[in-house]
Amino acid sequence: MNKDLTSKVRLTMKRRPILMMFAVPLIATIAACTGDSGDRGLGAKCSAGLDALQDELATSKAKGFGGTVAWGKAAALLTAGKTQQTFGAYENCLEKSVRGRQILRDAK
Repeated sequence: MNKDLTSKVRLTMKRRPILMMFAVPLIATIAACTGDSGDRGLGAKCSAGLDALQDELATSKAKGFGGTVAWGKAAALLTAGKTQQTFGAYENCLEKSVRGRQILRDAK
């Protein structure tokens, strides 16, 4: 090997640990941030809860509870839950559907 090439290889080998010291944590951080941490199986539960709340609201309205304060609160929670579902905040969506159903149960 010629002398210049040998010195470049040595210089590159000396820089490799420094490069690895910065590159590995950066790559690990980027990889950790790309995963879907928001769902955890709550998406289907959120959807089912909102469907159940919507059915209970329709049933309550048919029974004459349509103008009550409790019905209005449950309808507002349904709207808020659907908004949360749209943005992928499934835990908040599920909480709103459970609270809305509880309000309707307590009103009967």
